[in-house]
Amino acid sequence: MKADIQIKKVLETRRSSIYKKDRICLYPGCTQNAIGSHVLQRLGILSNITDSTNHFYAIKKINLFEMNEGKHFIVDKVGINDGYKFPGFCSQHDDSIFRLVETHPINLDSPIVQALFSYRTLCLELRNKEIELEIFDAIYKTLKEFRPTQLHYVNTEPIKLGIKDLKFFKSELEREVIRNKASKFIHNKISFDEFKICFSASLTIYDPNNPLTHEEDKYGRAKTTPLASNILNCFPYQGKSHIIVSMHKDYPCHWATGLTKSIASSTDPSKILSDILTYRLEFWGIQPKLYESIPEEKISTFLRESEDYYDDYSFDIKTKFNLFK
Repeated sequence: MKADIQIKKVLETRRSSIYKKDRICLYPGCTQNAIGSHVLQRLGILSNITDSTNHFYAIKKINLFEMNEGKHFIVDKVGINDGYKFPGFCSQHDDSIFRLVETHPINLDSPIVQALFSYRTLCLELRNKEIELEIFDAIYKTLKEFRPTQLHYVNTEPIKLGIKDLKFFKSELEREVIRNKASKFIHNKISFDEFKICFSASLTIYDPNNPLTHEEDKYGRAKTTPLASNILNCFPYQGKSHIIVSMHKDYPCHWATGLTKSIASSTDPSKILSDILTYRLEFWGIQPKLYESIPEEKISTFLRESEDYYDDYSFDIKTKFNLFK
């Protein structure tokens, strides 16, 4: 028991240092340290989901001493200056690349603006995967130190493949956002009645009818091509909510195509948005007034369902649960 506690202490110290360490800017060739880049604009977008103290609700990772089996996060308030950000770009590139999505009014119908939202979210996912890989390596190192006579195995291959795919899509999208050339990305923006929520993610959904989402070919060999994925951003702006869905033409995601059609044709997207928040994401923000208006029993169901489907990337998740109804 004492050894287990000591292992947790060392792991938590190492994990904390991994999150705090300096990161190099994700702009190609830049060697400057990254600052805390907001994935969505702080004033004008995130400010739409804050309370009078400039806080909103978001997921927070919990430390190893609070983590029980099947529990990966808590939901708590975060300040607008600290939440919804990641160590992505240096100050110079964060300003120069994203000026069009940081200056009001934002033209959400512009393809380059849509590409910029997707690019920053893609970089968020890449950085998160890099951090996750370092944490896995720290777990292996710690176990080897404390239990050198035992055989340890930490499977980092899926994370490494995910990083490889994200770097490919990042390079492809940079043709559009950095080099001002045509890219193979498709961007769709749908607007609907305002919901005081934000979410940003790059998702790979396993689709039994889409070989581009399968990790192996029909002969059981590991694929060398990227898996089809999509990039989502949803946020309120100027009295409406907007969702931007992006994907690569050569690696289309049927789930995202269906999502786009469903939201565009829906008169009440609350169930669709609830499903995304509950079953697909771990990076979102909700206005305190909205979150606190939801009955405690429903919040409990939301948290339980989110944990139950934490690692579920299947195409069709069907439930009756609706956080907002």
